[in-house]
Amino acid sequence: KIPYVVIDTIPHSYKGSYVVNDGVKTGKIAGNHFAELGCRRVAFFNASKEMATFSAFTQQLEGLKSSLNSFGIAFDDNDVYYAGLSVEEGSRTFSNLLSQGRGPYDAILCVNDYVAYGVMQSAEKNGIKVGSDLALIGIDNLEFSVLDRISLSSIAIDYHKMTTLAVSKLIGSIEAPNGKLIQKTLAPKLIA
Repeated sequence: KIPYVVIDTIPHSYKGSYVVNDGVKTGKIAGNHFAELGCRRVAFFNASKEMATFSAFTQQLEGLKSSLNSFGIAFDDNDVYYAGLSVEEGSRTFSNLLSQGRGPYDAILCVNDYVAYGVMQSAEKNGIKVGSDLALIGIDNLEFSVLDRISLSSIAIDYHKMTTLAVSKLIGSIEAPNGKLIQKTLAPKLIA
């Protein structure tokens, strides 16, 4: 029997070992922050349609919807865009949103920082100032997000801790095959 530990997203009906981020809390953190800023029109730039059913992404969306609903902020499936995972896809999705006259949104939660960088790039090209015209949050808190030129609010995911716990459990499972499962959910943190 080969030991394994799932990280970052959990397949439906999976019962084994895992180390994941709290996706629902991630969405709630973003929604709460947008509400505190006074935002009233929020979009979610999800992964591609093919990846949008991964638990990490469905949980982020669930948390965002829950938070916005608790503040009386309207949000529905028309506010979800399939933006992929890259800078280019984020930029293209935001440009398409503008050209189609969708929105106007005053806040966007992006599935990761790369997509958010793409939104920033397209917003700047279209005369939209991130921070004053548009609240924007990415997920991952990549090292570039803190640069003055970028200055992106991001929800930090502790991938180092996630992988350290998973690898430690894998080594433990090799040494003691009948050991306990690890089912760990890590707390995210907003870096504004």
